[in-house]
Amino acid sequence: PLIDIQATAEAFLSSNRVQETTAFLLEALKDNKEEHAYLQTKLLEINLIGGAPQVADAIMQNGILTHYDRAHIGKLCERAGMWQRAAEHYSDINDIKRVFKNSHQMNPEFVVTYFGKLNREQSIALLKDMMSRGPSNMQVCVEVAKKYNDELGSEELVKVFENAKATEGLYYYLGAVVNFSEDP
Repeated sequence: PLIDIQATAEAFLSSNRVQETTAFLLEALKDNKEEHAYLQTKLLEINLIGGAPQVADAIMQNGILTHYDRAHIGKLCERAGMWQRAAEHYSDINDIKRVFKNSHQMNPEFVVTYFGKLNREQSIALLKDMMSRGPSNMQVCVEVAKKYNDELGSEELVKVFENAKATEGLYYYLGAVVNFSEDP
């Protein structure tokens, strides 16, 4: 490049020019190169911290940057109250559980679909955690159990509902799967 991308971005930032820095970095980083991971992280960070989380959200939505520090950006998404974006950035079940404490503020379809990315143990652990927080998550937990019944196993799912003393949830879950189940 003809100019030093990082030095130019720092010059814009030193004058608190977040919008100009964003525009410059978006153009400079459009090739999505791995060696620009730090600058990709910086671009998302300045928008998440600098009061323009919707800009960072749009950048992530477009998927044009893929080499940034996912864990760091996940934490910043959490701080900005962007629970779904934060969840997309985590793979550790403890981080996922922490974010899903706000599942009532997430799109239910996102929550159900998200379970498809988890392994069996993570899914059961997250369901238990969500159900331990009272009836507000019951509807979405039933939807998860219905959709992933084959992957998670009806025996394990029944235990999750029973341990949470969620008889109504168990009723709706069993009502949806009983006609299609091969389990005794």
